[in-house]
Amino acid sequence: ATEKIIEIIEKARRNDLVIALISGGGSALLTLPAKGITLTELREVNSLLIHSDVEIRELNTVRKHLSGVKGGLLIKKASPARLHAFIVSDVIGNDLSVIASGATVRDESTLRQAKNVLRKHGLWSKVPKSVQRHLIRPANETPKRIRRCENTIILDNSTALKAMQKKARELGFKAIVCSSELDGNTHHVGRFIVRKAAILSHSSAK
Repeated sequence: ATEKIIEIIEKARRNDLVIALISGGGSALLTLPAKGITLTELREVNSLLIHSDVEIRELNTVRKHLSGVKGGLLIKKASPARLHAFIVSDVIGNDLSVIASGATVRDESTLRQAKNVLRKHGLWSKVPKSVQRHLIRPANETPKRIRRCENTIILDNSTALKAMQKKARELGFKAIVCSSELDGNTHHVGRFIVRKAAILSHSSAK
């Protein structure tokens, strides 16, 4: 599917406008290994990272530098056309470089940082040699300057929560938004939500 997208946008000329619709989950759906790395090797690295309990930003730093489309590289494929991305954010703070691994955003992370993430979690010696070779070549750095591209967030976590709260109240429920910035281990966050709900329920019963 990613190859088909690239096939289409590479036909765009300077006076064309490429419209991209991007949402959370794009990191998994928009995927193409960097040149010299196979899809199997990319999956292997991803599996190692996920099972090493890395932070999402660390994961995205490595993903971007092993991809042919993430970290602003999708814009490069569309050049010289103008690109406008409409984005549904699933990221706290709406950091565009994190949503779908920043396919249409200038990448501030570096090859060195990607390599350091692997070293930090004891994975450098475990990843395929092709990945090691890719991460030590300066020519494989992601774009640091982006032109003829605009990104617009059309929906985010806060907007969605307000809409759900409004609908719940219309249905007769007492709806309170606890937070739009919950982060961390899902088990811990889940317990927090249950405790919060219990406190609110107890208060309502009085």
